[in-house]
Amino acid sequence: MTTPTQHYSIIFAGVGGQGVLSLAQLTLEAARREGYYILQSEIHGMSQRGGMVNSHVQFSKTPVSSPIITQGTAQMIVATEPLESLRYVSYLNAQGVIISTKSQLKNFAGYPELDFLMKKMEKLPTRLIDTDPLLQQIGFKQGLGTILLGIASQRLPIQKSTWQTVITDLFLPKGQSVVDKNWKAFELGSSL
Repeated sequence: MTTPTQHYSIIFAGVGGQGVLSLAQLTLEAARREGYYILQSEIHGMSQRGGMVNSHVQFSKTPVSSPIITQGTAQMIVATEPLESLRYVSYLNAQGVIISTKSQLKNFAGYPELDFLMKKMEKLPTRLIDTDPLLQQIGFKQGLGTILLGIASQRLPIQKSTWQTVITDLFLPKGQSVVDKNWKAFELGSSL
């Protein structure tokens, strides 16, 4: 875990309908509850038609001046789709990491083959996760983002109890079973 005075810049990226904006909201609220200044920016694009969506999240113990992450400054990219992770590589700083699923969402003609994407990603500081068997293990296919957030949480200065409270608060309107499934997905990710 890093020092509590550090500035954190994270890009969440994926395709519309994968919960990218929910991941950003969970992270913002968790950081806020831990006493950080927070800012967020998001781009929806054609997300309602399966297009790209991303969110820039910044938090710090000192006031944050802009929600926009500039190239070469992000500590982390969390991607719910591998091609979308490659879209933001230039935003990573020298110590940055990409946390991404291997599972593709082929949402346009000419989408690259998985082997091509994996060769590109192997050259980068990437934690590639085969999320399909994990989602089967917990019986919750909507848990992809929450698994990845659990993995990302290992690098963030936010207590596990805060994550649990924020996940509960966000998902409780959808029912306790949705809360329980998302928490199970988060815990699985945080243990990887």
